[in-house]
Amino acid sequence: MARVAADPTLIPHGTANGAQNYDCRCEPCVEARRAARRVGTPRLRPACGTEGGYHAHWRRGETTCQPCRDAHAAYQRERVVTP
Repeated sequence: MARVAADPTLIPHGTANGAQNYDCRCEPCVEARRAARRVGTPRLRPACGTEGGYHAHWRRGETTCQPCRDAHAAYQRERVVTP
């Protein structure tokens, strides 16, 4: 942050980046950050047949599909520590 403290003109005012990363609290930066938070970014669901897909089913309270169960079982087998 020393770079910003030395020259505050380097802060990109009026952007969500200015508010979030440079901790700028000017009105344009705060409004840009609020707008960015309202829009959000869409979260992509992990593909079925993967460990992530298994957890996506679990988080949503859905019944897991067979490919996801198989992927989860394979992952669990790999994690087993043998003495």
